[in-house]
Amino acid sequence: MARGRPRKPTELKLLEGSRVRPHDRNAEAPKWELPDGVPEPPEWLWPLAREEWIRLAPEMHKKGMLTSASMAAFQSYCQSYAEWRGALEVVKNANEMVSEGRAGIETVAAMVRVMREANKEMRGWMSEFGMTPSTRTKAHAEKTAEPEDPAQKWVKGSA
Repeated sequence: MARGRPRKPTELKLLEGSRVRPHDRNAEAPKWELPDGVPEPPEWLWPLAREEWIRLAPEMHKKGMLTSASMAAFQSYCQSYAEWRGALEVVKNANEMVSEGRAGIETVAAMVRVMREANKEMRGWMSEFGMTPSTRTKAHAEKTAEPEDPAQKWVKGSA
């Protein structure tokens, strides 16, 4: 049984600009077809999930991350997002973070637990797609041409 963090797919490494050594590439990795255009959200998604799909699907498609194999995972992300947002709205409107349980003991309100669980699921899917600050593309600054030292220029010219 493998331990530790799961391996990052080579395609995600390449998108992030990470160095991929030849022995890191999996030649047997399946290649999945990209849909011709940005896929429409499934009818069964909740309205908030559909909004999230419409917001992110074009970018995911452009990066080549919405394949026939990853569609279910992206649907799960969108649905987790909708569950989190829905629970957040209920908690916000009820203004209730704790509720009174048995014997008068205060406990975390049920919707807060739902919100936390959906958030955990959503963050897991975000990691899979490289959508968190720690997993998305690292900022790469372009190197600017440094002015050449006159002494270096002279040495190069005389060599």
